[in-house]
Amino acid sequence: MTKKLTWSVPVKFGLLSLGISLIGMLGISSLIYSNSSELLEQQALNRLHDDLQREESMLLNNVKTLHEDLGLLSRDSAIHGIIRAQKSEGYDERENMTFAMWQERLTTLTGTMLKQRPSYLAIQLQPIATEQATLLDIERQGGIVLSRQNETRQLNRFDTRYPDDLSTVVSDRIRFTTPRLLKQNGRIIFPPQSVVYASQAIRDQRGAIYAVLTVQIDFDQMFSARDHSNSNINYFATDLEGHYFTHPNIEKNWAYELYPDQHLSNDIPELVDAGLFRLSQNEPELSIRSGDEGVVLRYVQLTDFGFKDNILLGAETDLDYLHQESAGLLKTISILMLFGGFLLAIATTIIAYGLTRPLQRLKLAADEVSAGNINADIPITGDDEVASLGRSMQAMLEHLKRSHQDLEEVNDSLEMKVEQRTSELELALKQAKAAAIAKAQFLATMSHEIRTPLNGVLGMTELLLSTPLNMLQRNHLETVKRSGETLLNLLNDILDLSKIEAGKLSINITDFNPNELLENCVMLFADTANQKGLDVIPVTLPKLPQMLKGDPDRISQVLMNLVNNAIKFTDKGEVVVKLDTLLEDHQKIVLRFSVADTGIGISNEAQARLFQKFVQLDSTSTRKYGGTGLGLAISRQLVELMGGEIKLNSIEGAGTKIWFDLTFEKGKKALDLTAEYRELLQQTSTLIVDDNSTNRELLQHIVVSWGMSSGSEASAEDALVRLLRRAQEGNPYQLVLSDQMMPDIDGLGLAKMIQQQPTLAGLKLIMLSSMDLPDQNELNALNIHTYLRKPFRQSELYNAIIHTMNDECLDSVSTPSSHNPIDVNDALAARIGAKILLAEDTPVNQQVTLGMLKQLGFSATLAEDGAQAFAEYQKELYDLVLMDIQMPIMDGYEATSSIRALEMKLGRHTPIVALTAHAMNGDRELCLEKGMDDHLAKPLAKQALIEALIRWLPVHQGVSSIETADKQPAPVEYLAPATSQAQEKVEVNSEAKVEVEAVVNNAEASALATSEPRSEANHEAYNIKVLRQLYNDLGHMSLKPLLTTFDSSLPELFQQLESSIANQQSDQVKKTSHRIKGSARSLGAITLGQQAEQMEHCALDNDYQGMALKLVEIRQSIDALHQALSSPEITELCHE
Repeated sequence: MTKKLTWSVPVKFGLLSLGISLIGMLGISSLIYSNSSELLEQQALNRLHDDLQREESMLLNNVKTLHEDLGLLSRDSAIHGIIRAQKSEGYDERENMTFAMWQERLTTLTGTMLKQRPSYLAIQLQPIATEQATLLDIERQGGIVLSRQNETRQLNRFDTRYPDDLSTVVSDRIRFTTPRLLKQNGRIIFPPQSVVYASQAIRDQRGAIYAVLTVQIDFDQMFSARDHSNSNINYFATDLEGHYFTHPNIEKNWAYELYPDQHLSNDIPELVDAGLFRLSQNEPELSIRSGDEGVVLRYVQLTDFGFKDNILLGAETDLDYLHQESAGLLKTISILMLFGGFLLAIATTIIAYGLTRPLQRLKLAADEVSAGNINADIPITGDDEVASLGRSMQAMLEHLKRSHQDLEEVNDSLEMKVEQRTSELELALKQAKAAAIAKAQFLATMSHEIRTPLNGVLGMTELLLSTPLNMLQRNHLETVKRSGETLLNLLNDILDLSKIEAGKLSINITDFNPNELLENCVMLFADTANQKGLDVIPVTLPKLPQMLKGDPDRISQVLMNLVNNAIKFTDKGEVVVKLDTLLEDHQKIVLRFSVADTGIGISNEAQARLFQKFVQLDSTSTRKYGGTGLGLAISRQLVELMGGEIKLNSIEGAGTKIWFDLTFEKGKKALDLTAEYRELLQQTSTLIVDDNSTNRELLQHIVVSWGMSSGSEASAEDALVRLLRRAQEGNPYQLVLSDQMMPDIDGLGLAKMIQQQPTLAGLKLIMLSSMDLPDQNELNALNIHTYLRKPFRQSELYNAIIHTMNDECLDSVSTPSSHNPIDVNDALAARIGAKILLAEDTPVNQQVTLGMLKQLGFSATLAEDGAQAFAEYQKELYDLVLMDIQMPIMDGYEATSSIRALEMKLGRHTPIVALTAHAMNGDRELCLEKGMDDHLAKPLAKQALIEALIRWLPVHQGVSSIETADKQPAPVEYLAPATSQAQEKVEVNSEAKVEVEAVVNNAEASALATSEPRSEANHEAYNIKVLRQLYNDLGHMSLKPLLTTFDSSLPELFQQLESSIANQQSDQVKKTSHRIKGSARSLGAITLGQQAEQMEHCALDNDYQGMALKLVEIRQSIDALHQALSSPEITELCHE
């Protein structure tokens, strides 16, 4: 474990001061950064404002200078002299100078002006008369001044050297053109050059305008008189609509003519909202921030100086560099403040160390005291708070010394009392354990003692009821019977509830067919429902393709509780027991089991407490219907134990629906054996006649799932009309499924009407009824082929239809869940001669398994333990190994591992089928994991053995067909597996604990038991029905050797159990119990098998108290088994 990091008080003070300083620094730095950024941005905008004012001033100065230059030139004598010379045919008489002389003088003057004014590009003096030659045309190209004289405008190579039609000049005022690009022959000269023309009218001596003096000016130089190359400010000029005249960006420069899409309002849309088009002499300036840029625009009034339009001067600058400057400032301040914070933290730590040193000394003294040194010296210095604390600690220490002395005296006294009380508690514990054992034994005995006479009462009552009685006697006896059954059910419910609450109830997962489970549950209540005139309707899922993995016993228990309640509280109508699919994927399926009745219903108030223990609807219903109120409580707990949830929906007076949803894993595929008669069914058209709509829908759903076409009617009259109409159309029905009990005309009446119609002569009829079978002669007279009593299983209906529609079918017709016997016999015959190795240590199980194999026509080599099995396997090549799990020397798992290891070297694989009495969840998976191929549970059922032989034995090629015929076993009826509802409840005679394990459902024995519930009054030491099934499976071979061997082995096994329990050898107890369990179940000794299984569980838990109690029960069962051998039923099966 890592040691927790701790800091001293001085360090904490130092860290605290550092933290406070860092927080303060963060706040101050953020404030400085924010303020400095805003300040720098404002300063940048102010600077733009000042720069634009200077630019405006310089531009206006340039314009004024141009005004002055034009004024000087226009008043110069050379201008007027050259005009006079031109008008006088080349000679100025006034000044006695020729035209050439004036022109040379004017050229010199204007050339000097071009050299002095870098922004001037050319100077022209042009007569307004187009036929007159140019008086003056001088320009600068590079650094050279060139003169082009006496050219007309048509010969000039620059279109824009003459800005306007000179004839339009009518004013002496100087005019400026809009800035434009220099062009030649109508095309812009590249690189582009922006120019502005300033024009001044020149009058002759008569005062008439004779010529125009024009100066061509470079607008870029005129606008940007200052050097901006080292500036981070971009200056630009636009017209009032935002079209660029000049811009540092080449894509925007002179966009006025080159790039019309480049527009100030497009580049900076915010300017429009800020008032771009509202700039005027009254509002000459606008400044905004756009993104990371600051922009300032200034309105320049040029029309006062002769310009056609005013312009906008603009400046923009990147503000991001200002943030960088702010960030640099922030960094410097942060470093300084961080350094100061660390200095503050160090200073605080040093000061705190000085303040806490006295406290540290007190702490060391306190540590000594806590370590047990109550004589430690408490240092006290000074007169401050720390010294006061030291004096308080000193006083506390003196008090502690006195308390310590008192405590030692008390401890000495308590030790004596504890020793005395410990002795008393040990004695009480021994007495309590003895009392618990006695109590457990008492409860176990009382359970047996109460149930035995009660079952005797019920049994004798049944016998009396079968004798001739008068009405009063029969009523009294039936009251006795109902009271006894109620008491027995109450006892069973209480035992079930105690088992659930004690956590002793487990869920046993096995493959089962939910359709059969539901049908069998309904069949148990058929008589009760019929007596009340109720329809009990099972609605199954005919197309369910697979077996499911679940606990059919517990599901049956819940369903029977719900169906019993539904019938009890329903006086008329129906009870529908339904199975629905909610969700399904390739691995799992969610099913809903529901029971709906048309009974008295349940109030909302009663619904809230319905599933509580010992709760009834109300006192009236309790008196009228009876019951303990435990059935639904047990059902709810069972459903929750299986991972589901139970719910209800009820309307008082209209009925109740209770359902529960369970999730199942899919098991093996259910065999679809309807193929033999599928064509027959598909060719059969059926009419269903029943006044109950639920019954009609159910029957139609079933027959359609088998491929039959069907229709339905609610009355005999409508059915007859439909039958006749179909016959007339040439598409007659072949079969009628009719209910007997219908209003107006019943089923027998319908049969009479059908018999009277010649066109319906070939029609076959199956009668369905909840009443007893009518007179057979009457049925024959009405040509009713089959009579089915409701409720019925789907398999019964299937058989009835096949028998009715196929006169040549066998007496035992295959159902959707059974096999064809002839096919099974053929399959077994094809495998006669296969070599089988049986590994089994128990003599009884040896005889049972070998006897079944012999009856089926097979022989096997016997090995009594795993080591012998492995040795035999090395000698011979076997086709199949039947391997018991619990064997001495080497168990089945070890033997399988050895065989598989040998097969890896030999390159072969022999099927190994496990034989085990284990019925726990996961046993099959464990066997497969250990290398086995299959799993058969004990007691071994002949059907399961047949399936395994057919599944794993290869078709034997070494036997001829004649030999096969000779060795073929007697015909074997291949029965469908018994359903979970056909399980026999076997009551435990005694229990070891307060939570009595009342009813143990045995999964293996259930396959051989009957579908009728048994009371303990009918419980034999041997289950006679299991023995009879075994007798049949062994080909009517005498059971005397098996029973004698089993009976003689029991005393020795009992002594082994007794000795192992006395020596507390739980492993040996487990092995011996397992042997007893396997043999007992194989021979139908159900009670002994269950007691041995419970003993095995006690051994797993090292519960020797429970083992001792179970030993008493096993002794009683062994005695009962020995006595039962002389009973007539068993003697009959033990013939010589």
